[in-house]
Amino acid sequence: MLKAAFLSTLLLGPVLVGGAECDFGLGGPLLTRFARFPIDYLYRRPVLVTAGSSPAPADYTVALTFDHQALVQEGKALANGDDLRVAWLNGTEITQIDRLLGRGSLWNAPNTTVVFRLQAALPALGTQTYYLYYGGAHPGPPPTDATRVYWYATDFADVNGAADWTKRDVVQDTEWFINGSLRQDLNGENLTGLPYVDGRYLLTARPPARSIEASYTVLTQDSGLWGSGLCSDDAASPGFYFGQTQDQWFDADNVGSPRIGYWSSTTDTAWDPTVSLVNVFTQVTVRWVAGTLSVWIDAAPIASWNTAPQADGYFCFIVNGDNLVDFDDLALRFLVDPPPTATLGDEERLR
Repeated sequence: MLKAAFLSTLLLGPVLVGGAECDFGLGGPLLTRFARFPIDYLYRRPVLVTAGSSPAPADYTVALTFDHQALVQEGKALANGDDLRVAWLNGTEITQIDRLLGRGSLWNAPNTTVVFRLQAALPALGTQTYYLYYGGAHPGPPPTDATRVYWYATDFADVNGAADWTKRDVVQDTEWFINGSLRQDLNGENLTGLPYVDGRYLLTARPPARSIEASYTVLTQDSGLWGSGLCSDDAASPGFYFGQTQDQWFDADNVGSPRIGYWSSTTDTAWDPTVSLVNVFTQVTVRWVAGTLSVWIDAAPIASWNTAPQADGYFCFIVNGDNLVDFDDLALRFLVDPPPTATLGDEERLR
């Protein structure tokens, strides 16, 4: 009963324990310094999130890296991470919040990364306090709603999610469907002007931005261009794009070799050779911040270029001459430079 009572919001009044009424809030007899959290948690550590010279918005995703393996080996935490909880200290109130394993990270590792969202805007040089709880004997399922962790997240399971997006074709018509994934299955192609991008699917439910990390999966069954980037809400092809192709790239040479690259302007474009990703289920992470575009494929760093968007734009998926491509499991992080730091404090034993 206690676990259910504390599952979502951990600010509660007196409860009965062993037939006696005990207040587990500030000043209560058992957890005087630990505010209101379930009594079956043995440990917690404060997490200080501190901004640098740039403020961070309330929907900024914090990444906390710590040695989870050591906690498991000491018998203080579960190897599957189910007992790990993140809570926000808001004045005298502690509220449990959603948290996720960072993409590409592992539980029971010396460098496990957990991500969670700021619960209030963080001013430049400001600090907010969160807590990492562990050692729960019967933790139950943790709160793991990705839409409450990332700037935007979707698994494309809900067809109504199409309302978040706007199709903007450049030359020929493309078709996009949401039904378990985001699928583009009508081949549209632009060969009339650089960059060679035709189909663009814009996330207009979120505002234009310039610094973003995008993580998603992709499966293509064609050799055309697929990718992602920032673009304007119109039918013009210019934008800031990352992509992969075995066919034409942004520079019109059509050499037919697998390549990965970017296009920022008619004078700012580059590519590197890569292996073919046709009919290969692929995890992609793309980050553009502080004048650098970085790309990871299946958690391995693939490329990095000194380039940056010329202006804010809507996040978008792009295709050109690709007959069938599926995007899925999208998570977007809004980035600031320099990023806030997340520092773990000393362990506190709760009982």
